Amino acid sequence: MEKRHEEEQIVAEKLRDMEKQKIEEKYRLHRNKINQIWLQTDACQEVQQKMLKKCLTSQKEVAIANIKVITAVRDVVDELRTKHNIPTFDKIVESLNTQLNYAESTKQRLTQQQNEFHTALAEFNGEKRKALQEILLNNDR
Repeated sequence: MEKRHEEEQIVAEKLRDMEKQKIEEKYRLHRNKINQIWLQTDACQEVQQKMLKKCLTSQKEVAIANIKVITAVRDVVDELRTKHNIPTFDKIVESLNTQLNYAESTKQRLTQQQNEFHTALAEFNGEKRKALQEILLNNDR
């Protein structure tokens, strides 16, 4: 009777071990899927960050080019106005100055956006690094 009880305990223990192994295997597979998703998401985020950075840089380069073109045109028109005393060019110079002011403010706004982007990116990457470290710590447990 006692031997039968021991055998039942051994069988029950083996069943518990098998169940535990199944659960651990499911957990491991699930964790691997999460890690794969994390890596894919991370890669997508890096691509998005690079694209946004390039976009902001390109916009700023366009703004700088606009400033150079407007300044060059204004200088030529202003020189012609002064040299030949053409009063109608006053309005053209005034309009070009307005465009130049707008281009300068656009450049400043883009510079500010770039700075904000870099700050937000640094904060995001810091938080992401902390989260990744926490995940790795939890995986080790």
